[in-house]
Amino acid sequence: MPITFTLDLEDHRAGTDAPLRCGPPTERILDWLAAQGATGTFFIVGDLAEREPGLVRRVARAGHEIALHGLHHVPIEETGPDRFLDELRRGKAILEDAAAVEVRGYRAPIFS
Repeated sequence: MPITFTLDLEDHRAGTDAPLRCGPPTERILDWLAAQGATGTFFIVGDLAEREPGLVRRVARAGHEIALHGLHHVPIEETGPDRFLDELRRGKAILEDAAAVEVRGYRAPIFS
């Protein structure tokens, strides 16, 4: 029976000086999903994709849809309309460059 799932790929660290922690867990999730024959949508934060383009490529090559989860992981009401549109375009371009696929989906960060 087919299922649909989404996953937010974002960076949760104690501070910007701390190392990224999302790589190894994401790799384990990708391996498990491959073993299940399952694909879904990964909503990825643009600045994370900029720092980890290889991880984004791995997600896309595994057959998952790539979608944007904001350029930065901040609520959209903090950006204002003009900045929001600029960040939407920039984030989309970063993801498309890293994944070499068209990005059509968007999920606002932090339930905003």
